[in-house]
Amino acid sequence: MKRSLKYFVTTAICAATLITGTIPAFASDKNPRDVIHSIDRCDVILDQNGTVWAYRPAAGGYTEKKIALETDVITIDDFGSDFMVQKKDGTIWEIDFDNGKPSQFYVDADPFNGVRKIKIAQNAKTVSSNRWNIYAVTNNNAYYHIQRTGSNSLLPSERYTYQKVQDNVAKVFENILYLTTDGKLYAKDIYIDVDHKFPCGQTPKPAEWTLVDTNVKDFQATPFAGSFSSYFYIKNDGTLFG
Repeated sequence: MKRSLKYFVTTAICAATLITGTIPAFASDKNPRDVIHSIDRCDVILDQNGTVWAYRPAAGGYTEKKIALETDVITIDDFGSDFMVQKKDGTIWEIDFDNGKPSQFYVDADPFNGVRKIKIAQNAKTVSSNRWNIYAVTNNNAYYHIQRTGSNSLLPSERYTYQKVQDNVAKVFENILYLTTDGKLYAKDIYIDVDHKFPCGQTPKPAEWTLVDTNVKDFQATPFAGSFSSYFYIKNDGTLFG
């Protein structure tokens, strides 16, 4: 294993986490924009204070359930059968409700059982994910692709694979866009017509990394219904492109 990979990947063996004690009060500032997504067991909510909550409303004959899972969180996203979180300290964790037990969100009992947290990586600066993949940039600007293998092992070396994609990267979105530290924006597997040469129905969708533009300051991916998304970037001179 390369040194850079050891720097990025934790070697700790993470034991299952059993949550006990009193369920804390729910976030008082809960509103629709705080709800990131739902899984089949509950709503997963990141509030404005950086706390991630698992929440099940009182419906369908079940009582309300709520519990704080993590604090100091920057972002959460779908991953594996549940979700992942990126914390302010640069660590990435998978939070898994299964743990080989029936979901306690469907059982009127305290405390919640079967929640485990597995440390995926550390020293992460930015991160995005889809169902089985995480795309992360480390503090030393290395872009990594982390893939969930499907294994239920708690050993990161067995549960995930780690591939270094590129150095000198400032930001990445899935396996679609990345921005280098010197302002070059690359994309693949999305429709690209930088020079406005193609009719709408003939816009190319390159399968390999393609330079979109230079002197780029930042980019943003905006999802719409279904699998459709739009991508925007702003240049150092303040011009905005989509």
